[in-house]
Amino acid sequence: FGMPGLRDYTHGVQNGSIAGHEGLTFNHGDGSRDAFIDVTSSIGQLNIQLQRLYYHSGGSCRGRIIELVVEIDDLGNYGAGGPLRARASTSWN
Repeated sequence: FGMPGLRDYTHGVQNGSIAGHEGLTFNHGDGSRDAFIDVTSSIGQLNIQLQRLYYHSGGSCRGRIIELVVEIDDLGNYGAGGPLRARASTSWN
């Protein structure tokens, strides 16, 4: 995923937000209190925005398990054989 070109990034968590939108093209959601967003951007911009990701509990998460899922796809911009994809998740309560 270290080569130039656009990447597709999806993120899902109830009430998640990204503090900035610079360099992101939103395919789903708008980055404000979304349960799911899908954006296309450069890897550099994605790294910047991931550092600005935060969560709003809204007071309704007590006793619930919250899960953050992140997926990235290089859209076929690196190497041969089609798109490269990665997925990671974490949860807390």
